[in-house]
Amino acid sequence: MKHFIKLCIALLIIPLTMSCDTHDNEREEVTMTGDLDATRMVAMGNSLTAGIIDGGWTYDGLAHSYATQIARQIYGDGRVGDDPAEHQFLLGRIRDPGNPVPAQINSIEEVGKYEDGTPVIIYDFTLPETRLAFDSFRVENVDVGPNFNNLAVPGFIGLDVLQTDNAINFLGSQNPFYTIPLRDRGSQLEQALEIDPTFVILWIGNNEVLGSAMSGGTIPPYPSQDDDHFSEPGFQSVLSELLEPFENTGTRIILGTVPDVTSIPFVTEVGVEKDNGSKGFIVEPDEGNVWKDTLTFYGTTPEGEVRPVLGSEHVLLDWLLMDPYGEHPIKGSQSNPLPDKLWLTARQQAEISDATSAYNQAIEAAAGRSDNIAVADMHSFYNRIIINDGIDGYKAGLFGGLFSLDGVHPGKVGHAYIANEFIKVLNESFGAQIATLNPQDYDSQRNLSYQESKN
Repeated sequence: MKHFIKLCIALLIIPLTMSCDTHDNEREEVTMTGDLDATRMVAMGNSLTAGIIDGGWTYDGLAHSYATQIARQIYGDGRVGDDPAEHQFLLGRIRDPGNPVPAQINSIEEVGKYEDGTPVIIYDFTLPETRLAFDSFRVENVDVGPNFNNLAVPGFIGLDVLQTDNAINFLGSQNPFYTIPLRDRGSQLEQALEIDPTFVILWIGNNEVLGSAMSGGTIPPYPSQDDDHFSEPGFQSVLSELLEPFENTGTRIILGTVPDVTSIPFVTEVGVEKDNGSKGFIVEPDEGNVWKDTLTFYGTTPEGEVRPVLGSEHVLLDWLLMDPYGEHPIKGSQSNPLPDKLWLTARQQAEISDATSAYNQAIEAAAGRSDNIAVADMHSFYNRIIINDGIDGYKAGLFGGLFSLDGVHPGKVGHAYIANEFIKVLNESFGAQIATLNPQDYDSQRNLSYQESKN
């Protein structure tokens, strides 16, 4: 039997740091876009802001992240890059071919029909290098003087943005990606303050719930409030501490709300027919080579009970990546059920949803306390994408053009749409005059399914 997918997804969680005064007047140009002073722009956050695409981190991905695209719309192409002598929005030059190397589609093939006659398409993937190359965790421009303007680190949560200045994150896990944007010079917040920014993008909260979703709920969401049973401050306190240094500076800040991570392809693609009628992965044909769009899975609950996975519950993409077409060690059958780390129960999804709602309430409340803070409602934007199964002909599934091949992060087209959502809020809230992007300019030939659907 042919494989649908061969892909390794890494949950990228990594830190980095710098020191010294990097407010460089020689490269500074006063930049006003309408009423928004964007002279010194800084972006902080996690892999969404850092530009992880297709499970890999490359300079091309960083250059096409939504935050870098916003900078390009403000400054122009010639003022965004890796040279402090020429570029007002400075990026770390990630070494080629990336770390890890992104996934790629090799081919697609129609192999049969669904029960309703819809063609069944098989995708063949490879990931050239699945190991993290620890010898390449230094950017090529590591010795440049100024701090980078996109300081986001894959795998960071808000607490890491606030305080992590080495390779060990708040969980005590090693995250070598920190060395790429931070260069052992301090935390993201510390380096941002050294730049003395006039405009800040801060999008956090995603990894606080994503880690729970990707672990099948075996890791709980990060607490939204301070908790006597948890040694670290809750999300609301972390956000307050990140914003406090900018309170009386006049710095304009835009935050993003947290999307529903239980609706991303990593969670929803396996063996389901979705509420909007679109089909997820199918995995076995019947004897007549008519493919089914659903399977009956059995899973082990956190309490040790073996039961069917309900239609409202989700088997994670990790199960498909374990090669269920050959001698798969976990069939998802009653006698060989899924372990709890490979699926999400309805209760676990509710816990993730509750945490997400609490984070977003804290984000909205923080913005309500200052005219200098605005919010891009990415939670609502993602919901519209999922409910409508895409936008402008692009689809919300793994191969639809909006998400990249890891099922978690947006592709280049998705980043363009995200950038536009932020830009609309900047224009409305701060009187900026930033032109939106044309997402079709970022179509990738890597997305063969979308390209073929257009032809």
